[in-house]
Amino acid sequence: MLSFLIANISTILGRATQMYERVLETLITQDMSGKFLSACNMVPEEVSLGATCSYGQLLSHSGKFNEAEDYLTRALKKAEEKFGANHPVLTCVDRMYKLKAKSEGEIERKRKKKRGRERD
Repeated sequence: MLSFLIANISTILGRATQMYERVLETLITQDMSGKFLSACNMVPEEVSLGATCSYGQLLSHSGKFNEAEDYLTRALKKAEEKFGANHPVLTCVDRMYKLKAKSEGEIERKRKKKRGRERD
């Protein structure tokens, strides 16, 4: 199973991206006075919050930190409006910044290594 996931990661990420984009687009364009897009027992606002946060996480894990920050910030604002200061979105934002810092550190290490080879 793991080898299948590794071999098909770009396809899986692409499909996940499409799914989240469709959900978020539907929530934006849907007439909230009629039928609602729902998942299990979640109302549209909760579906929107969950999709926004999850899409931000997906972008973060894909290395698209600027976009991830935008979506996670939106999710954070929605969560604070709905639940106050205590909610799990903060953990998602924290994780994104850790991944970003790690990525930037790896890029800097590669630059230093390349500069060291150029001096030789």
